[in-house]
Amino acid sequence: MSVYKTPGVYVEEIDAFPPSVVQVSTAIPAFIGYTEQAKDGNGKDIEKFSGNVAKPTRITSMLEFKALFGGADKVPFSVKVQNGSNVGGESIELSVEPSDTSFNHLMYYCVQHYFLNGGGACYIISTGNFKAVVAEADYTDALGALKSVDEVTLILLTDAVNLNPTQYHATCEAALSLCASMKDRFAVLDVIDSKYKAVLNSRYGLGAAASSKAVKNDISPFRNAVNKNLDYGASYYPYLETSLIYQTDDDQVSILGETNTSPRFSNTLKGLKITYSGKGQPVVNIVEASALGIEVDNSVLTINLASGGKSAADIVKKWGTPQDEGGFVLTEDTGGTGDLIVPGDTVKLNSEQTGESLTELKASNTGLYNQIKAELGKQRVILPPSAATVGVYVRTDADRGVWKAPANTALSAVIDPLRHITDQIQNDMNIDATSGKSINAIRAFTGKGTLVWGARTLAGNDNNWRFINVRRLFLMVEESCQKATEFAVFEANDPSTWIKVKAMLQGYFYQLWQKGAFVGATADDAYFVHIGLGVTMTEQDILEGRMIVEVGIAPTRPAEFIVLRFTQKIQS
Repeated sequence: MSVYKTPGVYVEEIDAFPPSVVQVSTAIPAFIGYTEQAKDGNGKDIEKFSGNVAKPTRITSMLEFKALFGGADKVPFSVKVQNGSNVGGESIELSVEPSDTSFNHLMYYCVQHYFLNGGGACYIISTGNFKAVVAEADYTDALGALKSVDEVTLILLTDAVNLNPTQYHATCEAALSLCASMKDRFAVLDVIDSKYKAVLNSRYGLGAAASSKAVKNDISPFRNAVNKNLDYGASYYPYLETSLIYQTDDDQVSILGETNTSPRFSNTLKGLKITYSGKGQPVVNIVEASALGIEVDNSVLTINLASGGKSAADIVKKWGTPQDEGGFVLTEDTGGTGDLIVPGDTVKLNSEQTGESLTELKASNTGLYNQIKAELGKQRVILPPSAATVGVYVRTDADRGVWKAPANTALSAVIDPLRHITDQIQNDMNIDATSGKSINAIRAFTGKGTLVWGARTLAGNDNNWRFINVRRLFLMVEESCQKATEFAVFEANDPSTWIKVKAMLQGYFYQLWQKGAFVGATADDAYFVHIGLGVTMTEQDILEGRMIVEVGIAPTRPAEFIVLRFTQKIQS
């Protein structure tokens, strides 16, 4: 009580309520990967943590991501016009494929997919711009940067799947080690899908039934290489064909103008450009004749000239319409000299690895340009599943709570898994008697869409930490209680402090039990809080400054296997 010396009225406020536990956030992910830029709100470069790695930055929307970190890495495409130009109104068959199948920079698309699946606030760690090569050292530095961010509870490695498998698996172990050491976060990992590169090359086999051998070949290296702190992470497989569209510029789209078997050839001879996109090796003959004439016989083009020769303009005029015959196209090169072409001139058409760009085509053939743009719009982004599943974590935590398993939930913006997993294949993914490392499946179900169909940590044989929701519930409870009991540090280690701590924790657990976080018909069945001399502490503990609180909670576990038993009942 204060000592008053001057007469008057004094007001004293007395704490009427005991301390309480404030629950920490449960689903704040950190994305690690390469971005177009890394700017702060003032347009300045974000301060570097180490090397290429910028300090973690918190965002809450895709709009904010674009403002700070820019757009997607533009993907170059090549377009093969299989039937040449559009002749007589015939439809043009197009084959569109990425020119560069490395796709090392997935961050933009992963964050976009995360928000489409219910994601909220998250942290972005830029490991460099798009000129950088994906490097294990960048991820090591990025994980180090995460140590100083207390709010983060989930870790994603995004672009790391494009490291070589040995480096990727080492990075996964580093992420799990960080989670275990800090005891307040959980790693969501991808199993590298070997089908990814093949599908990018051909777009063939999307959504095809998976073979058990192919799945085993993908999963086994992950299981063999990732061995420590398994209860602090979960993994998902296979990759997903999303409804997102690859971003590209018209200048990055090359028109090859070729069939499946023969490339496009071209050359410019004294102002005359000759292009060939038919089948076989083209032959061009310039011969002497009494009058100007042009003949096409399959892949052979013969230009008949008088001895005096003709200009490119004369030949193009004689070529007339249609402007395509037998795969040949003759045009006047605007940059050419217009010098005379004479009999005996040698014309060799060179194979073109890249032709004109889509920007150039737009000016000359709007119809074909629009067709190609439509085909480009069908090229959907293929992504590892971790970003979408973390969106499910966020959505489930908000709707039900961290104690609900983030499974049996449909993924948004997904057309199909890259492989269709069967029950038989998932048997070996979900339960592995040898290593115990469970791999959660993403599966397509008729009428339900694409669902997360697994809820296990990598510690599949651990009865304590087998399920994701159990591990994440304990992470939340442990951190919340740790932060809430900090008030008692340096307080008297006596019954008055013990009563405050016990009442605070019991009140918190009672609220969780009411929400369905714990099992038990009564509160006593669901949890307990023990503290006191002769209960959790000895006199020696008190002398050495230790206040020991024992807490027990009964977490809910998901019903993985629902068994309905039927029998026939005889009429009575």
